[in-house]
Amino acid sequence: MDARVRNYMLATLLVMAVSLVAVMLVTEDFFDGFLTIIGILIIYPCVILGVYFYLEGKGYRWISGMDWSAMSDREKTNACSCIGFYLAIGCVLLGISIVCMLINFIIAIILMVVSIIIMLIPFVMQDRAKSKEFVERSTNAKIAVFLVFSLLAIVPMTVLGTSEFSQETVDVEFMDDKVHIQAPMFNYTFEYDKIEQLEMDPNFDKGTRIGGYATPTICSGAFSNGALGNYKLASYTQVKPCIFFLYEGKYYAFNQASAELTEQAFEMLKSKI
Repeated sequence: MDARVRNYMLATLLVMAVSLVAVMLVTEDFFDGFLTIIGILIIYPCVILGVYFYLEGKGYRWISGMDWSAMSDREKTNACSCIGFYLAIGCVLLGISIVCMLINFIIAIILMVVSIIIMLIPFVMQDRAKSKEFVERSTNAKIAVFLVFSLLAIVPMTVLGTSEFSQETVDVEFMDDKVHIQAPMFNYTFEYDKIEQLEMDPNFDKGTRIGGYATPTICSGAFSNGALGNYKLASYTQVKPCIFFLYEGKYYAFNQASAELTEQAFEMLKSKI
């Protein structure tokens, strides 16, 4: 194995190990930080792969989508380095978009689309990619670039993924004229005077997940069952009772961390409407 490849691999594994330990120390439960862990295990190595392409101008054989046979050695180096830069930037945004899914799904999708567009730029502008002159950097400069991209990739994912806004909870806030319910991939505010058919089912059938979030702790997002059809759910996975209602022609359901707390939320909501 090439010494430079080995050095990149060892440095990457070291950063991953330290980051995983840090995430586990600041989260109470594995599933509270599992998207961050996914980002560290999958997205971060892709960021560093891009950094390797960018700094070394090598590894073009690992990249498809370019007609490498038609390029000179210099053009291959230039294109490989250019692709690596955009790959690293795109993967940084991709990692942020993954952890943002628990906070704001729309923003997460926008970031994901932007990251893909960024990674495709050198393939769309191939002439520019192969003519962009590769710059050989010193060892110290390479270390600095590696550290900067590592921080850009790891820190935002860790901060966002372990923040209180991304924890696996179903938060219900009763206000004077409306109630706000928030969970992973579920963030809605309901005006009391528009809520209809309010009920609580002690053996609620959550049905099938169409698109959303499901772990041993939380089930939320778009679901479908025989009673409601397609509906939006924010629930604790192990808690059977659920409150459900009709709001502007669509059904919504939620519960709390226990059957008792769910019943209390139901009585509170019933008193409000």
